[in-house]
Amino acid sequence: MPGNPHLYSSVEGMMNMCEQMGMWNKALKIIAGTIKPVEYRTWFNETTATYNGELFIVTCPNGFTKEWLYEHYAHIILKAVEKVTGNDKAKIGFRSFDPPAETVDKSRVVLIDK
Repeated sequence: MPGNPHLYSSVEGMMNMCEQMGMWNKALKIIAGTIKPVEYRTWFNETTATYNGELFIVTCPNGFTKEWLYEHYAHIILKAVEKVTGNDKAKIGFRSFDPPAETVDKSRVVLIDK
């Protein structure tokens, strides 16, 4: 590998990504032990995450899951991330790769309560 620095950096990057996924898998085990199995399967099965030493970024399969995890599970995820990383100052972020929603002229759409 010393003869090809690009190969080394990609192998190093792969190892880093494997370590990050291992950390997320450990966090997921903690989370799975604190919520109902059906909740875990519904909201966490298709997530991945990366960690840069300060920010843990949870990637969700869609925008709805991203919002739901943020609103309902952030406190549980944060505790698991703190435990796995040993960093009680770690932050978490949520993202998805959904295309932006089509905008609608809100002056032409109304919500009716009853």
